[in-house]
Amino acid sequence: MTGRQTGRVLSAAEAARAAARPTEVRAVGGEVWWSESRPEEGGRVALVRPVGGVPLDVLGDAFSVRSRVHEYGGGAWWVGRRICFVDDASQRIWMFDPPMSERSPQRPEPRPLSRPAVGEVESRHADGTWSPDGRWVVCVRETVLTNGRARHELVCFDTSSEDPEGVDPTVLWQSTDFVASPAFSPDGRHLAWIGWNHPDMPWDHTFVYAGFFTADGAPRVEDVRIVAGGAVEESCLQPSWDEAGVLHWISDRSGWWNLVCAPEPGLPPAEVKPVEVTALEAEVGTPMWNLGVSRYCHLPGGRILAAFTSGGRDSLVLVEAGRECQIETPWTWIGEVREALGGVALIAAGHDQLPGVYFSDESDLLRPGTTESGRGRVGFRPLRSFRLPADADDVPVPEHLVVPTDEGELHAYLYLPGTKSADGRKPPLMIRVHGGPTSAARLHYTPEVHFWTSRGFAVGEVDYRGSTGYGRSYRKALEGRWCELDVRDCVAAAEHLVESGLVDPRRIVIRGSSAGGATVLLALAESDVFAAGVALYPVCDLLTLASQTHEFERSYNDRLLGPLPECEDLYRRRSPLARVAQIRGAVLVMQGTEDRVVPPSQVESLVAELEKHRIPHAVAFFEGEGHGFRHAANRARALEVEAAFYCRVLGMRFSDTTIPLEVRHLGGSR
Repeated sequence: MTGRQTGRVLSAAEAARAAARPTEVRAVGGEVWWSESRPEEGGRVALVRPVGGVPLDVLGDAFSVRSRVHEYGGGAWWVGRRICFVDDASQRIWMFDPPMSERSPQRPEPRPLSRPAVGEVESRHADGTWSPDGRWVVCVRETVLTNGRARHELVCFDTSSEDPEGVDPTVLWQSTDFVASPAFSPDGRHLAWIGWNHPDMPWDHTFVYAGFFTADGAPRVEDVRIVAGGAVEESCLQPSWDEAGVLHWISDRSGWWNLVCAPEPGLPPAEVKPVEVTALEAEVGTPMWNLGVSRYCHLPGGRILAAFTSGGRDSLVLVEAGRECQIETPWTWIGEVREALGGVALIAAGHDQLPGVYFSDESDLLRPGTTESGRGRVGFRPLRSFRLPADADDVPVPEHLVVPTDEGELHAYLYLPGTKSADGRKPPLMIRVHGGPTSAARLHYTPEVHFWTSRGFAVGEVDYRGSTGYGRSYRKALEGRWCELDVRDCVAAAEHLVESGLVDPRRIVIRGSSAGGATVLLALAESDVFAAGVALYPVCDLLTLASQTHEFERSYNDRLLGPLPECEDLYRRRSPLARVAQIRGAVLVMQGTEDRVVPPSQVESLVAELEKHRIPHAVAFFEGEGHGFRHAANRARALEVEAAFYCRVLGMRFSDTTIPLEVRHLGGSR
């Protein structure tokens, strides 16, 4: 049995409260506004503006500003002549006038722009933009049908209507399975957007569309052409127009998500040969799990500021007159880059900083200082910051690891514990597996990582092959090999850390959520390196998931595994549910009851198999939670349950772990 840990221990409640963070940022009049998630308010997302330097909740608790398009949402509010936002409860668009006075604390009285859905059909909205004349709103509409399937369209609302019940939109585009990122040209004559079809995901192959927008009679888009993505397979993201009317977008045709543009202003011809704007061996783009994400923005004078990821860490680059100037910042992660008030607003974080809102005005951007490295330096001031948990003076610092394998290198990050065991033993190791699987570990302060390092764990976050941030070839390496290559890479990372002599080989655990939960279960079945595993809302049955999951991911596995029904046998063999009998460690499973991405029936089937084969296991369901836990009380409870699980199966002791937890068949024969 390990001795008690010495030093400051971060509580589950502190870690749960530290999950509050900004989600989207925009300029409103002469101010920068943002939305922020609030776990202590049941996961409500508030719309916030600064009044006299103090953040003010614009709408109060009557609304939560959140879209559910694709289940993951994003692009939940946008700014033009008025402010539009999507209400979480109804998924309707509401609209209000911005305050007349910048310092006025008076709350607005929103009125609906969209009508309620009819019958049992569910209608959702996201990712909107205003026409330059301030009359039209174009956005994505997702219509969820009674059979669970969904239809995605680009629709246009007339905001001049005074109907108190809202208006019905005009459909502009419905010729692709999915649409996103509508953007008007500065003169309002042209509209660009992206679209894609099953079985592709937006990080596989998308099209950039553009056409003439006309409002003579009913609004419509004419002479639509495919600007990019038709001739070659490429992922194109975030189309936008600069002040001269030149269309820009992000493309990974070079092998990296870089910024490109059309050669001339105006509506580009079909399959234009794009002009390179950035030439980085780095990723300006990120996987579009959420709509409305902005990784670059246009600034006065034709300049562009873009975020990019290299080696897992985010930085900034300022492009002016064809020259790139990399900008030094204190951050390791940058979530949003938006033009604001002639300058730029960011959502960013560092390894010792929670995500916050930052602003730099035009004067700083015009005259970036030069450092000894030859890079620029731009001053940003914080508009909204969140304090680290109280007395958190042992914040873990990540170390980037490049782990050799038989098939190439993989990337990971190691956080060493901030406390030492009283008996001098090497620390236990926790391998954390991100979800997706097309995603990556976020390189910023994460309260859950701190929770475990403060309890003496070393934490390894694995960006297995298939993760983003390392180029298209690294991202595509998982095709056909999901639930195989990711498992091997996580085992290889754990073995590498054992061989380094840094961790206790007898106390290694693995935990992950969603797709990462599948990796956890398979790693326990294929390797004896892990003593236990924790799977949150895990994918368990790949074949059943293909028919049960939501529309956005309905064909995701066609690339990760193969098309159905041709590859049905592979789906069965790779499914964690088929490998339960081979699991060699104890399992904790946690699941939300309202999950529409991985239905609870998946976990129910898994638990039945664990019980059948007498595998040591515990299970916890969270009422009202979906795919990810949003309520602070549930986030804290999940950490407490996990800590109690390690106490039971590893013989560890934590001073604040008091909740009882039954681990069935622990210590029994199989």
